[in-house]
Amino acid sequence: MAGVTELIGLASDPVASVRRAAAFALGEIGDTTSVETLFALTSDQDLEVAASATEALSKMAPGVPFGRYQALASTEFPAGVRAMAIRYLFRFGTDEASATAAMLLESLDPMIRVEATYALSRRAFTPARRKLEALLRDDEVLVRAHAARALGIIASGDSLNALFDALTDAHPWVRTNAVRSIGQLAEKNPTLHTSELARATARQLTSMATDPDPGARATAVETLGRFVEADTSASATLTGLVNGNDAWLQEQAALALARAGLVDATSPLVGHASAWVRLRIVEATAALPQGDAIRERLANAPEAMIRAAVVGAIPGAAAEPQTRLIVAALDDEDVVVRATALSRLAEEPLRALVSRERLSAILDACWSEPMNDARVSAVEALASYDFDGRAAWLASLISAPDPVVRRIASEKLQQLGETRLQYTPLAIDRALSEYEDIARWAAAPHSATIRTSRGDIDIALHTIEAPMTAWNFATLAKRGYFDGTTFMRVVPNFVIQGGDPRNDMSGGPGYAIRDEINQRRYTRGAVGMALSGLDTGGSQFFVTHSPQPHLDGGYTVFGHVAGGMAQVADLVERGERVDTVLIDATPLERTGHEVMR
Repeated sequence: MAGVTELIGLASDPVASVRRAAAFALGEIGDTTSVETLFALTSDQDLEVAASATEALSKMAPGVPFGRYQALASTEFPAGVRAMAIRYLFRFGTDEASATAAMLLESLDPMIRVEATYALSRRAFTPARRKLEALLRDDEVLVRAHAARALGIIASGDSLNALFDALTDAHPWVRTNAVRSIGQLAEKNPTLHTSELARATARQLTSMATDPDPGARATAVETLGRFVEADTSASATLTGLVNGNDAWLQEQAALALARAGLVDATSPLVGHASAWVRLRIVEATAALPQGDAIRERLANAPEAMIRAAVVGAIPGAAAEPQTRLIVAALDDEDVVVRATALSRLAEEPLRALVSRERLSAILDACWSEPMNDARVSAVEALASYDFDGRAAWLASLISAPDPVVRRIASEKLQQLGETRLQYTPLAIDRALSEYEDIARWAAAPHSATIRTSRGDIDIALHTIEAPMTAWNFATLAKRGYFDGTTFMRVVPNFVIQGGDPRNDMSGGPGYAIRDEINQRRYTRGAVGMALSGLDTGGSQFFVTHSPQPHLDGGYTVFGHVAGGMAQVADLVERGERVDTVLIDATPLERTGHEVMR
């Protein structure tokens, strides 16, 4: 693969930062011809180089000999190397790797326990259940939070008692993860719903509707719907919340009621004033008997995001009149609704609804649209048809003006067993002088201030590591692009996401920028560029509530919160408004570390 030989050479560079960058790049490329070079670097005298090489090896799993990788988790290696090796054991996807993590749960070193529980929170490993339950009482917050999440993916009903106790943990990360895991247990263990402990859990979840942490509140309300059989007052509580004044809890309560299959409580919500409540009803009833009637009622909703949700929620095995809704959506005025309909036509049961000729005509009409959602979906739908000349047609798209279409065409050719053709990811279409201006701008420290009614979130922009991304964000902010947008996605103890002028997670500036994957990590307060594929970033961004190592090396980190994390970012609820984003309104000294104020 191009560049691998050169990077292997740089792995022996006398400058440690060069060796570290080479190890990082080799991990991103994932070519296993570099495995021996990376194993050699795990013994580098510079501990950051050694840790970076260890992480790079994990990205090549399972193409790396596990026995050799496993040795990196032993006490023979420095703490940083051990921690990195343990953290990414889950990437091997085997019980042997999970068992290695489980053996380290009793370590006296809190850092090792953090990494071992994290590894087990990414892949279910039932033999570790009892140890994980005990770790819900660990002194380290991250150990408790990871253990709570790990128990959720194991989903044993026997863990309910331990997770119930964690609902009153002092830290919101633990409470939130415990609630979410209890929901997973209830989903997979229906017999739990009528136990005395289930009734106590329902009462505790009800009380958490007033939890001081918004994420814990919202998660508790959503999960309460799993326990309406255990506590007869639960449905009344949820109905009261739907009709209350808290917009986010309205959504979560509606979702809970619909998932519980409470038709009498759900039906009136189809006419609810909140578009997000109606959206949640569509999502939650997708596989339920009442879903057909709800979709029929909302198919012509004034909000595009609801119309798109209706099309997306139709079961693949649906018949008339539900399939008629998909065909009708092909003529919708909104590009995202049309794109959703087109994406459904790529599915085998639904493909026969529309002829290939009509799809081809739709694609021809899509090339002039500023948003590429419909043409991308049309290409994917057409590529799913088996027709003479399909490979030649895909090859012709390698020179298409849309870089996402070029990428999809190349990938589809490879899937068909054809030679994967090289394509230009994103053309360099700026003048040299503009790049020089951006480089000069990025040479100085810059900040961004996200102003909300709750307060300011100050961000130190990483202009050295992600100059184009930081400059693009600053340029959009100066245009007022973010004014009046919302945090349209909030996942408790994960991220808050904003930057979409449509406020439905589908919008963007009408162009894309290249990824600038760098060595910054997704620690608490990291600011990253949201993507829907390689090189698809534009304006949507996210801020992490807590460390998210699985995002490292996958999304561009272009800033870190330097102020307002606990006071503002942690408290943001889905749908909260961004008044404006200011650039350099808060002077911040460029440092190698984020400052949490």
